[in-house]
Amino acid sequence: MTDRIEINRFTITPRASYTLYKDSLDAYTSSTGTYNSALTTYLYQTKVGAQVSYDAKIMSPFIAAYQIFNTTSASQPNTPASVYPSTYQVMAGINASKGIFYGTVAYQIERSTSQFRLYGGLRF
Repeated sequence: MTDRIEINRFTITPRASYTLYKDSLDAYTSSTGTYNSALTTYLYQTKVGAQVSYDAKIMSPFIAAYQIFNTTSASQPNTPASVYPSTYQVMAGINASKGIFYGTVAYQIERSTSQFRLYGGLRF
C-alpha cells in the first residue's frame, strides 16, 4: 500500500507492505557423511515507513525510514530464526531519470548491516 503527498518540490511517500518469503532446501549428505533433512522456512515480514524526496529536475535526492517486523517458521522444530524479530531500515540516496534511462545510487543501513546500492535501467 503506497500513497503520495506532494508539497511544493517535496514528495512524501508513506508505505506499508506485507511479504511472505519461502526458502526450501532438499535433504543432502555433507562431505563428512552427516545426513541433513530437507528444510523449508517461512519469513512473514511487515514493513511500514516513508520516503521523502526533493524534485530537482533530472535528480531527486531522498531519504527513507522503515520499521520491519519479522515472524518465522520452519518445517524442522527448534530451527533458529535467521532474522531479527524487529529492525529498522534507513536509506539515503539519489534517483535520476532522463528520457528512457533511470538509475539510483543509495546507501542503506539495517540494524547490524549496511550496503551500497546502484541500480540502472531503461523504461519501455
